[in-house]
Amino acid sequence: MPDFNSVITLQEIAEIKTLKIPGISGFKVDESNVLVWECLVVPTEVPYNHGAFRIQVTFPEQYPFKPPTVLFKTQIYHPNVDEKGNVCLTVINPDNWKPATKASNVLADLVQLVNHPEVDHPLRVELAEEYTKVRFKILSFFLVLNILFEFCRAARNSSRMQSPSRRSTPRSVPEVKSIIATNLKYESQSSKFNRLQLNSIISLNINW
Repeated sequence: MPDFNSVITLQEIAEIKTLKIPGISGFKVDESNVLVWECLVVPTEVPYNHGAFRIQVTFPEQYPFKPPTVLFKTQIYHPNVDEKGNVCLTVINPDNWKPATKASNVLADLVQLVNHPEVDHPLRVELAEEYTKVRFKILSFFLVLNILFEFCRAARNSSRMQSPSRRSTPRSVPEVKSIIATNLKYESQSSKFNRLQLNSIISLNINW
């Protein structure tokens, strides 16, 4: 007869396969040991959205009364994951764990954490500080850039009103990306977090 926790785990496996959690793919379970899962975390937010990270979820014999553990098998440069792959995830913290919490909730929270690092509860303080500084620079840059775009649009419209017969030449998206790339590289050239892909950050079709 299967153990109680094995029965619970099998039920959750079926549920996860049905739910198809966003950001989770390549779900695998060894039938000889249903208490160990493997899958891929596929983030959607920069700077991690161009990677896929293999994780291992291990359920203790006391599950669901004790939380599972999550280990990153793929190295990730993240404030909430240490060099050994251990992750600081609130929902599986023994002090916060609730037996009613499902494994699908754990995986969903993990995807959320990878996409949006919690710099207030880091395992790697130096990365949290670096991420905060770089994020501030990037957000500030795009705020200024947005103001510049609005100014250029207003100036362009004003020029058209003054000279109806004159048409401005649209600036192509690749040209806009090139301008942004130059400034972004200058702003964050000293950080590993500067591996941002412009195609994921912007999707602009602006006429100057």
